[in-house]
Amino acid sequence: MIDRQRRGGSAMTIQEYYLVQSEIAALNGIIMRLPESSIIDRMSFEARKESLEEEIASRGVVPLEVTPGADGEPRGGAEMRGQFLGVLPNERSFEFRVEGSGEIITGRVGATIEDAGAINNCLNQPVAIRVHVKEDRNDPSAYVLLGYEAESRGL
Repeated sequence: MIDRQRRGGSAMTIQEYYLVQSEIAALNGIIMRLPESSIIDRMSFEARKESLEEEIASRGVVPLEVTPGADGEPRGGAEMRGQFLGVLPNERSFEFRVEGSGEIITGRVGATIEDAGAINNCLNQPVAIRVHVKEDRNDPSAYVLLGYEAESRGL
């Protein structure tokens, strides 16, 4: 499971991580295009970039190393908490609402999960999932579900 209490703050979700990385990349592009004479603008963008990098360092990074297994299916990935909204077992696709952000992600059920239909037994219950996130997050199958575990509710 993800260590949620890294350096005094909660771990960054995969979505937050990619948003921050995207902003850092955009800032790098802006800084590269600014002339050296735009000192105040450059300093402002560099300060924002530095604060984003510090946020990643202080909150921890969710994505983990991903390596392919013997069957070619990715191993490792990122962990998320939330709720399954549904699974189409024949198409091996799923919808998942991410805890905190409420974002709904869709993807395919990986080969490591033999009975994709069994996921429907966990609908609208708290679960932790492990996914591999492909580079093109706009692709509907950018997420590959590697595993899931129902979380017990504390009463």
